[in-house]
Amino acid sequence: MKISGVIITRNEEKHIFDAVKNLFEVCDEVVVVDSGSTDKTEELAKKAGAKFIFNEWPGYVEQRNFCHKVTENNWLLVLDADERLSKPLIKEIKKLKENGFDENIRGFEFLRNLYFLGKPFKNNRFNCEKKIRLYHKDYGKWEGGRVHENIKINGKVKRINKFIDHYPYPSIEFAVEKLNNYAYLKAYDKFDRGKKTNLLDLNLKIFFTFLKKYILDGKFLKGSAGFILAKIETNYTFLKYAKLYELNKNKEKKNE
Repeated sequence: MKISGVIITRNEEKHIFDAVKNLFEVCDEVVVVDSGSTDKTEELAKKAGAKFIFNEWPGYVEQRNFCHKVTENNWLLVLDADERLSKPLIKEIKKLKENGFDENIRGFEFLRNLYFLGKPFKNNRFNCEKKIRLYHKDYGKWEGGRVHENIKINGKVKRINKFIDHYPYPSIEFAVEKLNNYAYLKAYDKFDRGKKTNLLDLNLKIFFTFLKKYILDGKFLKGSAGFILAKIETNYTFLKYAKLYELNKNKEKKNE
């Protein structure tokens, strides 16, 4: 069974070479769909052996679904440029290819382990994210809003309890900037759906987000790095709902 690896990019020169090489551990082709990089992303992707395709940015969901049109194989393995297949996961995928895929299964779900300041934060099957990243494209469709898109599979999905390693924040500055951008996109999604917030709701969300991120998610066990990450993630929640509050206030002023 052949697999096409897929990565969507824009200015990912720090990650793309290693990401493509990582996918080639199990993939028969790797396709990089780029939305207009101005750095060395294209050069490095091609150097690593990837097929490089430009597609003007239509949004996360649309770009993911566009990838279905430009891949040779029916089975797709989707990674972000800052993700890597762990060695145990590579071994499992190789076994799948050797033994053949169960014809009743349309997708495979993996665990995802986040790294921050050199530490793994979700390194067991109970506190980590689960992501469908290997699927038959005829049975999969990406859905969602402006950010945090998800694949919907029409059929059976099997979980493989091995990790994708995720390195989203090379620095605190990068983490703050990235989550701030996501916060605004999520706020617009909520605004479009008619969602509102108020001062009490905003304060409660901040309190319970930090409680969840720092205590319930176990970040207090990770020392200073855990505290910093919990605060950054809490600030993401604050900005998301503060922006939603601003959008609704601006709408009220226009309607006066």
